[in-house]
Amino acid sequence: MKFHMTQIDFEKIKEKKLHKALSLSGPQTVGVVRNRWGHCLFLVLITVLLKMYFGQWHNPQGVIRPGNETLTLIATLGDFAIDLFMSIYVLILAPLTVLDLEARRPFRSVWAWSHQTLWPLTIEGLRVLTFTLLWSLALIIPGLYKMVRYSFVPFVVMFDPQYENEDALERSHKLTVGVFWVILLVMIASQILSLLLLLPNELFTGMAQHVVRFFTTLLTLVFSIYTLLVSFNIYRIQAAQTTVAVEEGGSNGTHV
Repeated sequence: MKFHMTQIDFEKIKEKKLHKALSLSGPQTVGVVRNRWGHCLFLVLITVLLKMYFGQWHNPQGVIRPGNETLTLIATLGDFAIDLFMSIYVLILAPLTVLDLEARRPFRSVWAWSHQTLWPLTIEGLRVLTFTLLWSLALIIPGLYKMVRYSFVPFVVMFDPQYENEDALERSHKLTVGVFWVILLVMIASQILSLLLLLPNELFTGMAQHVVRFFTTLLTLVFSIYTLLVSFNIYRIQAAQTTVAVEEGGSNGTHV
């Protein structure tokens, strides 16, 4: 049975934006997991299996084996590629599912949507990475500041009609005004909890470690969906209250 959601009037949300975003994200996360459980299971299984495969090239402490530096480098790059794939998949899957549930329409294909948005997401992502690194060369704080300011860039690229007429980085910078500390708090909490979820994997070995990894990966995925939707809801609140609200249409014909 499809889990529906009601449309939210984001223009009327003036105060307690974090509280509202948190309260909305819980039911939305349930809706994503319930309705797209096949995608979630796919992500968990492919992550666990590939982590197991690449993990055989590390010892339990993750120290490079003598003479196997190349294999260890490949394993490290493999782990990074897995995490990147999972992040991008969730970035597209979660907001797209929420919008489809609210509009009570058939779910759009993640793969088809990725074909439309992956290239601009890559370009804008590289721009964000470049500017963030350049600011980080001075001090860590300016780089962190820019990372927060550019955190809405993926949402702007995928869902914001202003992307046709306004630079994604500038648009994100505008939309984060007034919620900088809220976004920073969400980022810090997300990183801390993600690290905590990795700890159980180090307490077991052999088959027990693989079983534990399955459940920690599942929890990490659910938590990633939740924190992403918190940011997405903050973005929608901010976008709805700008001079040009996000409305039906846009560069990708999406309702936000």
